[in-house]
Amino acid sequence: MNMFRRDLGIVVGKQDRPYSASVVNDESDLGIKVGKQVRPYSALVVDDEPHNRELFGDLLKIEGFRVDTVSSGDEALEKLSSDSPGYDVLVMDTEMPGRPGYEVCSRVREHHLGKDIAILGMSGNGSDKYHSLWEQAGADD
Repeated sequence: MNMFRRDLGIVVGKQDRPYSASVVNDESDLGIKVGKQVRPYSALVVDDEPHNRELFGDLLKIEGFRVDTVSSGDEALEKLSSDSPGYDVLVMDTEMPGRPGYEVCSRVREHHLGKDIAILGMSGNGSDKYHSLWEQAGADD
């Protein structure tokens, strides 16, 4: 039996353990128990670059996530405040036209659009400035 395990180190909701994925024979056993049903973890990927949305979306799908993607911070806020299913993880680019990712993060935290959502900021620029902006906005990593 082929089995692999990959720890992502993402804390989902109020869990004290890092999120980890286990896949056996291409069948995902990931999920969150909701009542008597198990639903997969879900992620929203926000990036203005289509290639990055596809790449991060595919990586999360491999780990068993249900993934939605949008191309701007405003679209992310709209999706998070709509009746769409809640997300466990928000993966967001720093620099996007319109509203930067850290500003979206701040609004999500201020308006409780994702109270238990893990927010991950990403950037091609490893500047301390961006790290500080994400930290101030309430990002998890």
